[in-house]
Amino acid sequence: VLLLLSPLPLPSPLRSRIAAAAAVRKSETGCERKGAFSDRFYLRRVDSVFVRAFAVGMQEVLDAFRRDLIQLEARSLRDDPTTLTYVVAQLEHYHVLFPFLESLCASICEEEMKGGRLLSHIHSYRLHGVPYVRAAVDTLFAAVQKAFLRQLSAWVLFGVVADRACDFFIAEVDALVEGGGDRAGNQ
Repeated sequence: VLLLLSPLPLPSPLRSRIAAAAAVRKSETGCERKGAFSDRFYLRRVDSVFVRAFAVGMQEVLDAFRRDLIQLEARSLRDDPTTLTYVVAQLEHYHVLFPFLESLCASICEEEMKGGRLLSHIHSYRLHGVPYVRAAVDTLFAAVQKAFLRQLSAWVLFGVVADRACDFFIAEVDALVEGGGDRAGNQ
């Protein structure tokens, strides 16, 4: 999993240590998760401002992981003695964070959440007990809340509702009449 998420190619000493750690973890758990995330999710065009903001927040969360990998790579390139135990210890908290993020993305995709429902769903995890998870949720919430507040201020200040995905709680009357129903899809 670590090699798939790395933005840069890892040097061979570090790559072999990470591969060894993955093999040990596989033998401990008895299962291999390679491809589990990519098999569950697929890329599609999303017009929702909230979902795009969630994706931006997710990139911010994953940037910390990328920075940690770059630091490990730099240490390995300096020929500092880097043991497998050190690598595992530096990346251990991601073994808790990544499954949580995967389940969060799965619930959002499966229920096709957007708008206020997405914001509320992320908010429900803000009091998570694990500090790394709580920090990630705060980052995601801030990104989605920023999109919400931008739409809200555009509507309040300028009377503009730029919402192609109909995920804002305010809609233009013309958009509802043309659609033949309300926002919930009722006729």
